[in-house]
Amino acid sequence: MYLDRDPRNRIKGGEPRALYWWSYREIFEKYKNSLEVGEEVDINLPILLMGNNILQPFHFDLKKKDRMEIGDCKLPGKSAHIAFTDNIHEASGALFDKDSKRQDHLYIIPNGKELAEIGYRACCLPTPNQPLHIRLVHQSQIDNPSLEQPPFKYRKMAAELFNRFKVV
Repeated sequence: MYLDRDPRNRIKGGEPRALYWWSYREIFEKYKNSLEVGEEVDINLPILLMGNNILQPFHFDLKKKDRMEIGDCKLPGKSAHIAFTDNIHEASGALFDKDSKRQDHLYIIPNGKELAEIGYRACCLPTPNQPLHIRLVHQSQIDNPSLEQPPFKYRKMAAELFNRFKVV
């Protein structure tokens, strides 16, 4: 899987582990000064999601981990990332620190415009190991954070949107 691993991959002590991957580091360096924690990311940025099999509306159901606060953000939403590669092996290594599996799939929508059209906002919420982490929050959750789930029709539309841009 890693026969063509980029020789520029490296990490310095104390850096987030995702920065080991050159493609991740390159995109992070490009956008780090324009990313504000808790704020919506530029609508023109591509958004990456990894999932198993074909995405279904229930993949956008909010679970306990999707409701956990990250920093000062209390809004619930699904984890995603600013796209940094179209290579599933690099994505799996950077996001999960493991090799990809046969059932893993990569989805990259070219920009957040279509996502915004169905009510989803991409909020910048870096984690200690993933500085390009974002949370996809539906407008219904912004209006009413105690709402259990975004309406089904929007979860279905999100699954259809990401499935149109399946890479692997």
